[in-house]
Amino acid sequence: MVRMVSLALKVTALTCAVSCAWGPAVPQSAAAAGISAAKAASPARAALLRIAAGSDMQAVPAPLESFAGSVVRELSTQSEFQQWDGATIVYYPLGPGTHSWLAIVARDGKQLGYLIFTAREEGGYMLSEYGGGPAIPYSSDALHDRLAEDGLIPDQPGLPANVQIQAQYSAMLPVWKVTLPGKPAMHINALTLELLPANAVSSSTSTAARTAVVTNQNGLRLEASSTVAKKGGGDPYDDLLWMTSPRLNIRRGDDLLKAVASGGSLIFTAPGRNASYGAPFAVSGVHTWSPAASAPAVSYAATGRAGTRYLPVSMLMAAGEFHARPRASS
Repeated sequence: MVRMVSLALKVTALTCAVSCAWGPAVPQSAAAAGISAAKAASPARAALLRIAAGSDMQAVPAPLESFAGSVVRELSTQSEFQQWDGATIVYYPLGPGTHSWLAIVARDGKQLGYLIFTAREEGGYMLSEYGGGPAIPYSSDALHDRLAEDGLIPDQPGLPANVQIQAQYSAMLPVWKVTLPGKPAMHINALTLELLPANAVSSSTSTAARTAVVTNQNGLRLEASSTVAKKGGGDPYDDLLWMTSPRLNIRRGDDLLKAVASGGSLIFTAPGRNASYGAPFAVSGVHTWSPAASAPAVSYAATGRAGTRYLPVSMLMAAGEFHARPRASS
């Protein structure tokens, strides 16, 4: 049975707007005394990312907990997520305005994966993305190293005074917002750690409108999902011949499922806006979610080198295009 944990966000949260100390890949909840699963080894920076006293505290909304539990139970029936069965879920709010939540799935001191949920304008929540290890966004250690390597902060535990860090989420784009004293805010992809152009976040946000995603509305119950079993798609830059292949005619999830099943991994790209989505990247599998009622099925694509990050196919179609990857010559 999935244990749902309500956080008292007094000590730890990713949305910190004051000086923070750095710690494991994802901060551990002060209310989760038995949840060592949310902690990853970090000898160099043992302190947890913490929120300063006086910041707003928020409880995890009950509908979100219920929805997350349903999604995790459904995913745990799939071979690649079977370790999620009975695991603990720990929640962290994401800015701006706490419209999104990061849910870490963990067990016995090991992070198994994550989910990101976003509030919908019409009410309820949608499943924005999900995935398994090792690629889990919002690693505070990784961000610390990135800033230190660029000479923006000292390479030592903790942060200088007045450095502001906020974890944010736009459509298909996990973001660190970093503000250094006397400098304009910078945005860093919280998964790839690439520095983002000024318009990347706003471009990503516009993709979320009118797309088909899994939601918790109308008592939605997730039925069995189907998977194209792949071992990931590798790096698109290993072979750039995909750039010469024509754009595939992908209009719905079934089209993508057939293309992956028949031709192996594909490449997603968003011409002119790749930075907004961390593209290009490989697409190597598909999960199809079937609502219990008469609503149409909703698909999520397995993306990235390992094929362990699942993004809504409808959002990918709205944001860019797919190309076939050249097959290895015999």
